Amino acid sequence: MQFIGQYSIDSEVCDRLVEMFKEVDAMGLTRAGCIGGDNGQPIVDKETKDSTDILFADVPDELIEKYNANEYLDKLAGCVRQYIQEHPVLNALGSFALGESPVIQHYQPGGGFKKAHFERTNISAATRMMVYMTYLNTVKDGGGTRFEYQKKNFKAIKGNTLLWPTDWTHTHRGLVSKTEEKYIVTGWLNFN
Repeated sequence: MQFIGQYSIDSEVCDRLVEMFKEVDAMGLTRAGCIGGDNGQPIVDKETKDSTDILFADVPDELIEKYNANEYLDKLAGCVRQYIQEHPVLNALGSFALGESPVIQHYQPGGGFKKAHFERTNISAATRMMVYMTYLNTVKDGGGTRFEYQKKNFKAIKGNTLLWPTDWTHTHRGLVSKTEEKYIVTGWLNFN
């Protein structure tokens, strides 16, 4: 069993998140993608991760409302419920929920999270128990995700939503497209 759930979120929801990202980017509110932090300062390493990011929490409320961005969270909750139905042992765990702001990430052609990594690597990420990621556009030339130990690639298809455990067993990396841009929204479910 690979423990990687694959679900679908409506393409209209994805389109609205991309449009919201573009408006926020035009306002200058996005930032270079980071790979963690050091003493509260984000670490930017474009050899590892080359993206432009925005946290939902940093998007002005009027844009969240304009693009009905919270509908994504409602749809994501449905995907999580399906994952739990498929893995009922999760009902025996302590309470967990969305604990960190979702992140919309934009990768230009040649960009990506290029190096293999996993999502719970230190004490500051210790409460993370599950990862989610939704592809917000379709990429035909690469753009997907490779899970190293599962020897499995997932294609970047608009609305395709993946859920998986945060630990080293699910080490993964982006499959870089040299010709197309890619948008995703990603984040974590945390114990609370």
